[in-house]
Amino acid sequence: MKKIGFFVLALVLVLGTMGVAYAKWTDTVNLNATITTGNLILGIQDLGSNDPSFIIDQDGDPEEVISADPQCTPGNNREQKDVASLDSVNGTPKTGCPGYFQDITETFDNVYPYYSATTTIQITNCGTVPLKLDDVDGRFIVATGSTDLMCWMRFSGTITDENNKQTTFGPTSIDGLAAALLAANVQIGGGKTLTLALTVCFVETCNDDPEGQIMPQGAHASYVVTIEGAQWNEVP
Repeated sequence: MKKIGFFVLALVLVLGTMGVAYAKWTDTVNLNATITTGNLILGIQDLGSNDPSFIIDQDGDPEEVISADPQCTPGNNREQKDVASLDSVNGTPKTGCPGYFQDITETFDNVYPYYSATTTIQITNCGTVPLKLDDVDGRFIVATGSTDLMCWMRFSGTITDENNKQTTFGPTSIDGLAAALLAANVQIGGGKTLTLALTVCFVETCNDDPEGQIMPQGAHASYVVTIEGAQWNEVP
């Protein structure tokens, strides 16, 4: 009987030891992380003017275009004259944004009061992080013999966002143009575009004042309009 009791006690002690050993077993898992940051790449592309002096034909050569000058009120081109023109040309290719550019150049030729032409451009986000327009700045390039014609220029147009929502604005000054583009509060997702149909009307008198200075003849002016985009959650 004592032997049996001793055996049972020994078995209990062995099982107890096994239990302690089992409780100490451990295992681990790993949380691995990789990080890839997004990017913002703002590109622009000219889609053409409604009053070009030329187009590029299938052979890549410029081909003259005859089209009646568009007008803004009170101008009326009932004779369908083709006097002025607006040519819009893409500039330097934008790195990381195939088919889009760093800049476009608009050339207004032989303009006169109430001439009004429209350029259609696309602004795209070739990056991966949504952006909003953060700043628009127009600057007159001062050069010998140049005249700042901004006082006689009025801007209006339509913004079509990535969801085909349209916002119209103008007519307004260059400062009003900047305000209108920012007020539209449009977002451009990664790989998405917005389309801007921008119309410029040349008025007869500065500030639309009947007693104001008449738009000068034979004048030349150059401008740069800078459009800046920023990460959407940092733009009010």
